[in-house]
Formats: sequence, C-alpha cells, structure tokens
Amino acid sequence: MKNIMFFSVISFLILIQNGCASDEEIFVDYGDLSNLDSEFYSEYYEWPSVINFDFDEYHIDDREQLKLDKVAHTLLSNVELKVALIGSADPEGSKRYNQRLAKNRALSVADYLINNGVMRSRIVITSVGSSVNFLKTTNRKENIVNRHVQIILLGADSNPVEMMYEAIQSD
Repeated sequence: MKNIMFFSVISFLILIQNGCASDEEIFVDYGDLSNLDSEFYSEYYEWPSVINFDFDEYHIDDREQLKLDKVAHTLLSNVELKVALIGSADPEGSKRYNQRLAKNRALSVADYLINNGVMRSRIVITSVGSSVNFLKTTNRKENIVNRHVQIILLGADSNPVEMMYEAIQSD
C-alpha cells in the first residue's frame, strides 16, 4: 500500500528534544495521490533518508555514494528543490569531538553533492553531534544507526516536501 508521507517540522522538533522518535511521530499520512503526477511519484519513491558512516569516520563509502547519486539526480532534475543535511555521531567521545565529527559528516555529504553538480545555495547543513540518538546503546556495532547524515528534501519554500513509501506487509 502506497502512502504519502510528510516530515513535519513539529515532529522534527520533538525528535530533537527527546532524542528518539517513532515513524508515527515523524511522519503523517496524507492520503491518496490524486493531485500528484506520476513523474513526481516515481522520482522520489526511492529517496534515501540517511547516509551511514563507519565508526570515527566521515568518508563516504561506495554503497552510500550510490544513495547520494540518487539525491544528486533528484536535485539536478528539479531545480526548485533543496536539501537539508543533518550530521550525527554516536555517543562515544567527547561532546565537542562528536559535534565536529557530525558536522564533518554533513560537510562531506554536501561536498559530494556539490562535486556532482548541485549548487551550494541549495544545501542546508547542520549537525546535532551526539545529542540526538535514534538508538540508546553502548554497543559499537549497534551504534551505526547513530553515525549518519539525515537527508531531508525541501521544497522551494524551504519546508520538507511530501514523501512516499511502500508499507512493508508482515506475514
């Protein structure tokens, strides 16, 4: 079942304040696709929401570069759109170090997009360091989910755009 998803600014603020949020808190279902053309639908169907990083790294590996190629393609095909990049780090290390690492991750993603033709003026960069974790754990392997850059597609008005997803049916 296909639904339209919208990343609400209020829910994002809840995420920032609480440090963790479920999909239901982040996204709101807006119903059918009747006013959305099929080209728009197919273009954003596989939008990558995060770029992951190895421990203590801000280098983008080959698998993550493939995701960023989709982002660059979408932005180059739709000049009215922008993107917000929010860098994150796991809780290992000092607060100051993690803030710098998270910012370097966001800058690394921005540099990749710029090197692939996206104008710098269409990219918003910020970081939350290790203050916002999707998973609270001390396990280094599990902490990979906290080592990322979140990618939010923005419209011409700089607000997050509606996104679509295909719900996974469990047996």
